[in-house]
Amino acid sequence: MNAPEGNNPFVPKQAIVPTFEFYKELAADGVMNLARTSLAQIPSIQDGAIIHDNGCGTGAATVSVITFLDASSNPQHSKDKNRSAEAIVMDSNALTFPNVTFSHSIADALLFRTIKPGGYAIANAWHNIPNMPPIEAAAKAPKPPCTPPSRQGLERWSKIVFLKSVYEQPETNVTTSEINHYANMFWSFIFGTSRAGWLGVRRAKLRQGR
Repeated sequence: MNAPEGNNPFVPKQAIVPTFEFYKELAADGVMNLARTSLAQIPSIQDGAIIHDNGCGTGAATVSVITFLDASSNPQHSKDKNRSAEAIVMDSNALTFPNVTFSHSIADALLFRTIKPGGYAIANAWHNIPNMPPIEAAAKAPKPPCTPPSRQGLERWSKIVFLKSVYEQPETNVTTSEINHYANMFWSFIFGTSRAGWLGVRRAKLRQGR
């Protein structure tokens, strides 16, 4: 779900275990909204389509796909269909599906091998995400200076000008869970993902990062 780049087995006891429920709470409705926006960029999906949601996580985007299909179909025609989704556990970077399997594919480079000629490929670039700068700052705080950055340096993903522009706009509302718990989820999710993994830093340093 959020596999580290290194092999360091150490995990501080303060970190939340990355379970299905943990990721679902952390992602909230963001993935579903992203999927709906992505699907709106392509022509309507026709009968017989085989859609691949690579790296589906909790299946939130898959739910959006099925909802999108029902909304774009004739209501009665949609009611008569028995739409289904099959979840298969495999490495999303080493897919074992045959070539030209899918009419629509959502995710990484392997979609070009598995997608059918004339099919549609959807990829989302997590570039302008306003919560990343404070996460990166917190990730750096308790670590020695030469420690590899979490996820290859999140500071390049966004700029402070963008963050300010979002919150200075009128009628902007942000809903999260209790702020300390939400911050702890991000801390648990991202800190140990670098090549160095979690470091055995002092507890005071961990509190500084959190």
